[in-house]
Amino acid sequence: MSRELAPDGILTNLVMAGFVVGDRDIPKERLSRIAAAAATGRTTLATDVANVVVFLCSEANGHVTGELIRADGHFLTPSANAPASTDNGPPDPGPKAGKMPAVQRKSVTKPAQPSCS
Repeated sequence: MSRELAPDGILTNLVMAGFVVGDRDIPKERLSRIAAAAATGRTTLATDVANVVVFLCSEANGHVTGELIRADGHFLTPSANAPASTDNGPPDPGPKAGKMPAVQRKSVTKPAQPSCS
């Protein structure tokens, strides 16, 4: 997709958030295990993911396209320092978690070509 859209000035990327701690009622012991499993030693916040998206959508990004960018503190790949887990996979997101909304496609107009005068 990036090769198809980049000539029109459209950069396409995917941000993989992993497990984001929000307003869920998660026991402190489980949060500690989640933090220990991340290379950064802490849980991922929604602002961590949002900051990546803000950069990708900003004028500062003029060249990053076709990338899968993980904003998860390296949580999805077990850290060598992380204690062995007795869990089978990431923590249960709890009853508040829902399905992701369907992506809505929007038509995009081709940006004006820059002129050199």
